[in-house]
Amino acid sequence: HTRCSRDWSSDVCSSDLDYSILNVYPNPANHNARVSFAPNSSGFAKIAIYNLNGEIISNIFSGYLFENTNFDINTSEINNGNYFVIAEINGYFYITKLQINK
Repeated sequence: HTRCSRDWSSDVCSSDLDYSILNVYPNPANHNARVSFAPNSSGFAKIAIYNLNGEIISNIFSGYLFENTNFDINTSEINNGNYFVIAEINGYFYITKLQINK
């Protein structure tokens, strides 16, 4: 799990975060997964799945979050492989890995 500021520069990234902020379960995922996002504050958020080339595979959420939220996602249309789930809120990015294995 990693948090970076909007400019993604290495001097403003941190990996020693509370692991409960962004989680995916089960992981590896089969046909469904749950993304749990618990930001420290409310704000406009975007959550998406990206492939290793940085291309968006699936937009999970885009809107205002007030509190901890779970998103159920259908992964049956996504090819087997490794992905990143990236959540952005209030200028920070939270990143975790997702593995699809059907």
